[in-house]
Amino acid sequence: MPWMTVSVELREETGKDNSILDSFSLDLPSSWLLAAMGLRLRDGRGPVYVDASDIVRFMDPSLKERGASAGVVDRQLFLRTVETAGLEAVWLVAGEKNVYSSDSIRHGFGGRVMHVMAYRFVNGVLEVSLRRDFKLQASVEQMKELLASEAPLG
Repeated sequence: MPWMTVSVELREETGKDNSILDSFSLDLPSSWLLAAMGLRLRDGRGPVYVDASDIVRFMDPSLKERGASAGVVDRQLFLRTVETAGLEAVWLVAGEKNVYSSDSIRHGFGGRVMHVMAYRFVNGVLEVSLRRDFKLQASVEQMKELLASEAPLG
C-alpha cells in the first residue's frame, strides 16, 4: 500500500542472523513519508529521524524504553504533511478474543469475537467510529469438544 505511514521491521532470534539475541520489531517511517516530511536518519544508532534543523520528528522509543514498538511522530508536521498530500490520517485499532480448550488432548473451540474501531481528525478533534464486532460462532461439534474438555477424563 503506497500510503502506509509506517513500515514494521521484524527481526527474530530464530533467523539466520546469529548476532540477534532477542526478537524485536521497529516501526520506521515509510519512504514516501520520509521524503514528504523532509526527514533523514540521525546517526544510524537507533530509529531516530530528524529534519534539516536536526530536530527529532519521528522515532521508535522501544529500543531504549520498555514497551511495544511504536512510531512516535511530530503531530503537527505529520498532519500537515498528510493534508498537503491530499490524504486523511486514519488509525485502525483491531483486536480479537477467542475461546479455546486448555486441555492438551481435546481441542475444543468456543468461538471468536473480532472488533475494529477507526479514529480520524475532524476539525482538529480526534473522532472515533462506532466499534464494529464480528463474531465467529463455534459449530455444534466444536462446542461439544470444548465442553468435553472441561469434564474429567474417564
